[in-house]
Amino acid sequence: MINIQNLAFSYGKNEVLRNISIDLEPGRIYGLLGENGVGKTTTIGKLAAQLKAEGKKVLLCAGDTFRAAAAEQLEIWAQRAGTDIVRHEEGSDPGAVSMMTTSLPRAFAAQIAS
Repeated sequence: MINIQNLAFSYGKNEVLRNISIDLEPGRIYGLLGENGVGKTTTIGKLAAQLKAEGKKVLLCAGDTFRAAAAEQLEIWAQRAGTDIVRHEEGSDPGAVSMMTTSLPRAFAAQIAS
């Protein structure tokens, strides 16, 4: 299990997160939501690299199929971290990507899927 304690984040002068604690359990699927440009993909990439360095199997899902180059950006992070990634072509149904990804962790014995 991965335990994150006392997470905080400010956007400009506005504090948007304070004292957030999260437990990430092996075999579960997690997603990140947030405004454009706040660092979701970068955070996912860094978490993937950290988990991979700890010897865990990580599977990333490029569910943002509408933003230009979104899947490519996540694929670069997957390559940097040495993780697997599921993606479809730009403009495809994001639900299809998510549905496919939910069935893959067991097939790949992934400990954390994102």
